[in-house]
Amino acid sequence: MPAVAAFRRLATALVLLATLTLGGCASHTIFNPVTERTEVSTLTEAQLAEQAAEAREALIDEHGLYQHAPIQAYVTEIGLKVARLSHRPELPWSFTILDTDISNAFALPGGMVFVTRGMLGHLQNEAELAAVLGHEIAHVTARHGAHRANEAAFANLGVAAAINVGQFLERTGLRGAARRMKRLGLSLAAGMIATYNRDQELEADRIGADYLARAGYDAREMVGVLQMLQMIERFHADRARENQRDAPGSDWLSSHPGTDQRLREAARFTAIARHVSNDGRQRFLQRMDGLVWGDSAEKGLVRDRLFVHPRAGYAITAPPDWEVDVEGSAVALHTPQGDATLTVRLLPKLAGRTHAQVIENLLAPTEGRSAARRVGAFVGTHFVGSRLRGDVRLPLRSTIVTGPGQRLYLIDYTARDDEALQRAMAVMQTAEQSFRAITAADRRAAREWRLGSAPMPVGGFAALAKASPLLEDAEATIRLINGVYGITSADAEPAVGAIVKTVR
Repeated sequence: MPAVAAFRRLATALVLLATLTLGGCASHTIFNPVTERTEVSTLTEAQLAEQAAEAREALIDEHGLYQHAPIQAYVTEIGLKVARLSHRPELPWSFTILDTDISNAFALPGGMVFVTRGMLGHLQNEAELAAVLGHEIAHVTARHGAHRANEAAFANLGVAAAINVGQFLERTGLRGAARRMKRLGLSLAAGMIATYNRDQELEADRIGADYLARAGYDAREMVGVLQMLQMIERFHADRARENQRDAPGSDWLSSHPGTDQRLREAARFTAIARHVSNDGRQRFLQRMDGLVWGDSAEKGLVRDRLFVHPRAGYAITAPPDWEVDVEGSAVALHTPQGDATLTVRLLPKLAGRTHAQVIENLLAPTEGRSAARRVGAFVGTHFVGSRLRGDVRLPLRSTIVTGPGQRLYLIDYTARDDEALQRAMAVMQTAEQSFRAITAADRRAAREWRLGSAPMPVGGFAALAKASPLLEDAEATIRLINGVYGITSADAEPAVGAIVKTVR
């Protein structure tokens, strides 16, 4: 589609977004059961539920559901146990595991609570799981997300509207519009999902600890969760320092500010909590046995320089020292300097049935030329051209490949500038030629890693690390998932024979 027509549609869509959100700004009164006060809201409970449902779809689209029925049932069981003793037991509570290795948990208005499998892998017992879920349940019952959604409504940015506009624009051929608009809606309209202020976080800790105690757990486990999150942050900072790069930190810590203060406050208000001797560790370890650790086969597995996508049936090898990053259905290979990227993605059928249709529908160029190209054993078409975006001409360089299963793939060449692209071009072309159908060797090299448990051997964590499949930072990682990373006290070391978490 021509760029001018696409941007006319963009303008129309943005008017639609403003109309949809401005229409919901009447005042409503809603009772807050935590504060026992009536609050003024621009959004009704029904409108909040509608926007939360849209946000849920976007989150699942972005991260995917973790498909493990026994673990999902266990998380739901513990979540409902806590939620039914909360200030809003009547809500239609749901507890969803997202398929990502980042450590995060968050909630949406109306009772939708999310936890990532990465977070589950770092917890030590059932009480800590209840603490994480209780904290998020508290955000819902105290209407923290609803308050943020109301602020977003005043800013004329609704989650549902942003996502609907994104889907509309995607059909016009603007590549990646849906994902960008979803992110716009989720970030700007959704204090709905975290970025709560410090007072809200402290309040959720206090309320969550109360729910924890009501459910029969030790409220002091809230302190254990915060200590675990600090360990994750320290682990990432140490890895970054070793590799001379900026520390990414923990996603949960980024969206939940003031952890040091929260830890001090949690230690204070749980100091007099009733001690509960059984924290559910044995049951928790049994239920988490087999939890995927790290990358998943659903999205593709990174093993050193090798990327394998078992579901799509392809593999590619990154150049030496390049970073491999998986995002949704795509894998990105980045230069060591981070100034050029080769991205491979499996295309949906709507993108087109032929290479020419993909170029027209997805790249939407205003000028350019195509040339036949072999990509490994497959037929490909390489396109070089540009597209106008307003007054700016954007370069396009992509290869469309008919790959495994006769599915179409897009290989994108992008860079900070033309000079960076030219420096990396020869290496990127070599990497492109490594695109292939999965071989038996690829499958052997890229099996999923899973959590298990075993008695601590005589050699301690070093022995566990040696027996694990982890390629980097094995001992540090196993210490982290056992909650003793960075702790030098001999008393913190599990005794020989104690049951600890392992990676197999």
